[in-house]
Amino acid sequence: NGSFTDASIKENTRYYQWTFTTGNFTVIYMTGNTVDGYWLIEKLTANELWVEWAQQDPVIYPDQYNTHYKFKARKSTK
Repeated sequence: NGSFTDASIKENTRYYQWTFTTGNFTVIYMTGNTVDGYWLIEKLTANELWVEWAQQDPVIYPDQYNTHYKFKARKSTK
């Protein structure tokens, strides 16, 4: 955990437990702090990760409330 604008800022480290829940590795279950839920991987490249977050497994319960997140890789300052 740190700053979105300054990669050198690293504080409030948090640890999570996670596991893949499908054989094709498209759904990750994460638990720890307040992030309990499932991440359905929609897109994964060297520079981007797009996920759909839901409280229940989206493969088993496809029509539930969800939130979409898009993460982009930062260029290293080193």
